[in-house]
Amino acid sequence: MINKFNILKILVETVFLILLLVFIIDNVKMYSASDIVTPGAGASDAIPHQVYELNKFIIRLNLNDFALEGKLKSDSLLFQRSIEYIYPYKYEEKSKNIFILNDDRLIQEDCMKIDSYEGIDYYECK
Repeated sequence: MINKFNILKILVETVFLILLLVFIIDNVKMYSASDIVTPGAGASDAIPHQVYELNKFIIRLNLNDFALEGKLKSDSLLFQRSIEYIYPYKYEEKSKNIFILNDDRLIQEDCMKIDSYEGIDYYECK
């Protein structure tokens, strides 16, 4: 039997479910079918921002190898993700192409700052 209490309960539950659906839809990033099959899809969401920008920087400079200094090297997450994500560009400890975050200081003296991009500095060393 339907009474006022049951009707009120159904109404409250329906409003709650509608609000929950609105919240979920508002907080979920929507992807199209073409986003799913695009190379690198979701990379900007899955890896640290510095690594994502470093990859774009290396591609733009058309480098074959690179080295990291400062926080890009000392922070294990940034270092590991850089090596993995930037492949096939090769990490070489002795590379003349060195990348460092803007707020870090390069210790090597025989290097010249060539370019800067999205918080990352590129040095060429002898």
